[in-house]
Amino acid sequence: MSTESKQLAGEAQAQNNAENGGSGVDYPTGCAAINSTGRWVDMEVEVLELWDYSSVDAIAQGGLLGDSSGYIRFVTWASSDLDALEEGQSYALESVVTGEFDGNYTVKLNSETKIAEITGPAAEREQLAAGGDTAVALGTIDSADNWIDIKAEVDQLWEPSTDSIAQAGLLSSRSGSLKFVSWITSDLSDLEEGETYKLENVVTDEYEGRYSVKLTTETEIEHLDGVLAVTK
Repeated sequence: MSTESKQLAGEAQAQNNAENGGSGVDYPTGCAAINSTGRWVDMEVEVLELWDYSSVDAIAQGGLLGDSSGYIRFVTWASSDLDALEEGQSYALESVVTGEFDGNYTVKLNSETKIAEITGPAAEREQLAAGGDTAVALGTIDSADNWIDIKAEVDQLWEPSTDSIAQAGLLSSRSGSLKFVSWITSDLSDLEEGETYKLENVVTDEYEGRYSVKLTTETEIEHLDGVLAVTK
């Protein structure tokens, strides 16, 4: 298969993954990284406060969730029939939906949300959300020219199409997949297929309706291993 065919196949896979919820496991999204509505994300947070919603039949619980990147308001719908969260306790929350209220971003726990209590050293607030970083889920990228941090597995590496490109390929996580490019002039360490990385300061790009990220001289690469590197 030619390089162009591989890229087209990979981009088709990225589109399919994005439309079908992606594959693998996304890393917990820090509270401070939530900057849009209608997105499905996973979080590791402490329940900082619980507020009284006894007068609102539709809401089972609400309050503030926090990690070391910041805090965010949450609500749990009564119709979701979820276990109650406890103030001061830490949880891994899978499949919450981002929203907005009074100009501030929120998260909503719903019937698809899975809750797991976090205990031991990992429950300390400064350890939540992988150190409180602001990594953005791949499936939430919907604009160009933004500087972001991401965590993903290198799903495919493609033969560079020009001499100015050091590496190109496909990054994947549970929320979706997207193309990446690393420029020769950036002088970065090579990424390895099948390995998982945290990439700080990548730039989002868009071409013909498909989003991608560019690794630049400002990008910092951290190889992730152990439990955190399991993405499939």
